Amino acid sequence: MRSPLKEYVSVSNSLSEIKKKIPPDSFVHSVGLYAGEIELRLASDRRMVFGHLSNWLIYEFWKAVRNHPKNVAQIALDLAPIPTPFMFKCYQEDWPWFDGTDQRAALTFLLNRHSSINMASAGELDEEKFDFHYITQLSKMRLEKIPFDVVYHQVEDTHSLIERTAEEVRSHENGYMMLTMRRYVHDYYADVNPKGYDIEYFNHKKTFEFLDGAKDVRWIVVYKNNGSVRRMYRDYDITMVNKYGLPTTDMSQCEDLIIANF
Repeated sequence: MRSPLKEYVSVSNSLSEIKKKIPPDSFVHSVGLYAGEIELRLASDRRMVFGHLSNWLIYEFWKAVRNHPKNVAQIALDLAPIPTPFMFKCYQEDWPWFDGTDQRAALTFLLNRHSSINMASAGELDEEKFDFHYITQLSKMRLEKIPFDVVYHQVEDTHSLIERTAEEVRSHENGYMMLTMRRYVHDYYADVNPKGYDIEYFNHKKTFEFLDGAKDVRWIVVYKNNGSVRRMYRDYDITMVNKYGLPTTDMSQCEDLIIANF
């Protein structure tokens, strides 16, 4: 099943290796869900997937698409395409406060699909990226047919989100925690940069320290290739994959890093 959203930093090259590590009929508790490109495909292939979120906009987007995709698609159709850069910026600034879950979900979809960097809350209007085919695809989503759902956690920060998710993993004998961390950014810059409404930000050092101590939780972390990440997790199993999703030992060919404690 294809996602209606576009991933702002894709790690889909890692999917085949993740499937090798997480067997069918497992419970996958995902942290870092956005477009769900990995989560949906795992759920379509006999894994029970729960996306744990502290970001309300992304949580309600997936709930709306799960419960009434045709209504979300119709609202998107009524508003599409976003006509001008000025209107695009107005939506980016104000859409979290629009009335109605379905309307906000439709705007999350449209902003993401029009954004030059595939982020609803950031980037410039790129009219060439949008296609009405995406709305048709959205209207045909049937998330109830696969074992995929989202869980909202009202917590102070994403570190608390990871802790809550780990508790859920411990409740399943065949449970795994999957963290989609995407691109490593030094924690200082992540703290001082403006934060988008639709993005969850993770402190990489704190995340590593928690995972390093979580001996009773099976976890898997996915990053874009980065030297700081490789050094931080050097004591764990690291699989490097190239742009074709194949394992590689050639650092120059490595696209994604898949790190696991099992």
